[in-house]
Amino acid sequence: MLKRALTTSTELYDWRRLIIEGKDDRRDVTIRQLSAPGGKIVNTWRLMRAWPCRWSGPAFDAMKNDVACEELELMFDDLVWLGPHSGKRKG
Repeated sequence: MLKRALTTSTELYDWRRLIIEGKDDRRDVTIRQLSAPGGKIVNTWRLMRAWPCRWSGPAFDAMKNDVACEELELMFDDLVWLGPHSGKRKG
């Protein structure tokens, strides 16, 4: 499951909607683990022919001061571990 702070982009949500509507929109997805926010790449994985099986938006609680997050769970046909030196982080 991937989690990030909610932005104004609806790209992940829209991708999930296409799948729900029956479109076969599988994509190769690269995941890069950073040492810290803005840090160097320490691991890289590629999910082959991935598709979102679940998307969830933020749970709002007026009593908390949490960052609003979205979560995306992906299914995939294959996983390739590319290691720590697969590509440079784009700034």
